Amino acid sequence: MAAAGGADEAMMERLRAILLKGQATGGAAPAAAAATATTAATTAAPAAAASDGAWDIELCSPSKVNLFLRITARRDDGYHDLASLFQAISLSDKLSISKLPDGATDDVFECDMEGVPNDRTNLVLQAVDCFRENTGSSQFFKLRLEKTVPAQAGLGGGSGNAATALYGCNE
Repeated sequence: MAAAGGADEAMMERLRAILLKGQATGGAAPAAAAATATTAATTAAPAAAASDGAWDIELCSPSKVNLFLRITARRDDGYHDLASLFQAISLSDKLSISKLPDGATDDVFECDMEGVPNDRTNLVLQAVDCFRENTGSSQFFKLRLEKTVPAQAGLGGGSGNAATALYGCNE
């Protein structure tokens, strides 16, 4: 059992390193920044969250490509079980998160990509709701998503953003 715990700890350290890799420079991961000219433009100046203009945490939200994807079964809840092999790629989004003051009654979400919903259909906000439901927290957040990963391109941008939001809220 100790070996499994060690493997879990190693996996969490790797995840932490991936998500925090852009934090030292305050921007996206260097490989993602070099990937396209638009990356530099979208990650250069995040909006202010706190009165001093600082974000509590800025995270790299990586994307991936599926090397293969197979539906193995349909579940009773309407979803499908999948078998997949995917590879992380250097293209990434940036998610900045700040805690809102006590007494806040809703999250504040903004995204620089047109067409990305800013209501509860957005996976980032659904992840934040899931965080509160599963931790008992009453904390609300301001979140700023700077998109480089194209929306609905099959690169896991939305689900990666949701996972990054869960990680960030838990920090």
